[in-house]
Amino acid sequence: MTAKRLITIGFVLMLVLYLFVDVLSGGPATDWELFERRLPSIIETSGLRVLEESTKGPEAVPLPFIHQLRSSLSWPKTGPHVTTGFPESVSHLVLGRDDGPVLHCLVRYHEGKVACIVIRSTLGAKQEGRALRDAITKAFPNLSITLEDIIP
Repeated sequence: MTAKRLITIGFVLMLVLYLFVDVLSGGPATDWELFERRLPSIIETSGLRVLEESTKGPEAVPLPFIHQLRSSLSWPKTGPHVTTGFPESVSHLVLGRDDGPVLHCLVRYHEGKVACIVIRSTLGAKQEGRALRDAITKAFPNLSITLEDIIP
């Protein structure tokens, strides 16, 4: 083999190893307690308030692929595994102003961490949805947040 080919193969192997380690490490994750503690003030600064709150099963918001991959590739844990908080569930918040349209904020929890957030809004609440997304992103820049339109 030529030196060029060996360098290329070495580079590709290092890249694959880096990605593998990055996936297993999980990267920065947001703990459920910290998120739950700061969310009310984030909602308030967005000019919204909680109108309703409920908990749904994990099927309400699919787990992002990267979290599925991390779960399937993670090493077996030794000893008892205890998850606190909102394991494998979705917190459903209906947000709005007194007389305006509403947003549905769905927070997907996985293994005691916030896996992702889906903000669903009607056409009349798109601006509020963007403001909420921006406020959450400012406080938690590593969270995956998706805006979706609710079509009546």
